[in-house]
Amino acid sequence: MQAKKRIMDRNFKVFLLLVAFLFWPGLYSYAGQVLVDCVLAMVKEKPVTLFDWKIVKSFNLISESQEGIYEGQNEFLEAYVDQILILELAREQIKIEEEEIKQEIIKSRTKIGPENFDQKLLKLGLSEQDLRPYIQGKLLFDKVIGSRFSQTSYVSLKEIEEYYQNEYVPQQKARGQTPAELFQVLDELERKLQRNKRKKEIKGWMEELRQRADIIINQDCLKKTEIQEEK
Repeated sequence: MQAKKRIMDRNFKVFLLLVAFLFWPGLYSYAGQVLVDCVLAMVKEKPVTLFDWKIVKSFNLISESQEGIYEGQNEFLEAYVDQILILELAREQIKIEEEEIKQEIIKSRTKIGPENFDQKLLKLGLSEQDLRPYIQGKLLFDKVIGSRFSQTSYVSLKEIEEYYQNEYVPQQKARGQTPAELFQVLDELERKLQRNKRKKEIKGWMEELRQRADIIINQDCLKKTEIQEEK
């Protein structure tokens, strides 16, 4: 009976979340200001709002390990979904220190530019404190990926030679440039292939995690993001 009750409670909770997901057009602050336009996705019963997407996109809160894994309009949403999955997986095992968050905020401020950084905060009605949970998710993702995947994946000489002949040389010729000899770009191509292989391994692992998680994407809300991007 208890097990059945837990299942019923969970199903009812999911039902309520789905109702909110489908019919909740916006969330409001106490001052009446619209903070969220719609719910973009549900990740393991956790809502991802359009406002979340705006924050992640505005401050480019994607881990270096995630760059190039997803492309196009949904890049920041997909990256943030992955961060949520990792957060749920490792929140009890890995701790992010306060100093790490401070340093990451400083790094972001420097990269974006102090004035531009403050303008983005103002536009979204945020303080630096509000960025902390997003920064924490990014740092946690970095730590989990760093511990699971080596920075230097093995790449054979044959793989480098094939990439040189099939990719590097045609690309250089298409640009009207004379391709360098293989020995001149050997280290550069090896590093590139290592990065590509690592990203492929990360994406494959994330796909496995996604298959075991409850994830729902709100296509109507995604269309709203596309409209806002065009403005």
